[in-house]
Amino acid sequence: MLQSWEKIGSGTKTWTVEAPAKVGGYIEFEADHAKVGDRLKWRVSINGEQVGQDEWTLDKELEKNTAMFLQLHFDDYSQAAQEVNGQE
Repeated sequence: MLQSWEKIGSGTKTWTVEAPAKVGGYIEFEADHAKVGDRLKWRVSINGEQVGQDEWTLDKELEKNTAMFLQLHFDDYSQAAQEVNGQE
């Protein structure tokens, strides 16, 4: 299991993560102390091919014990593009 956590400020950021073949799991991006009007947006690419895109603008206060986040999961990141394109 690999888990990485990083607290960052607002703005546009880019990360590169290398994962060997046959490794899967979740990628999650969570807002810290989200307020109405806050926005999360991402594009996830693997080997230059986009495999995910999502956006969320918070339009009302979060309920207690909830969070604002984006999440993506693949069983094998080396096969993510084929999975997205229905070529499994």
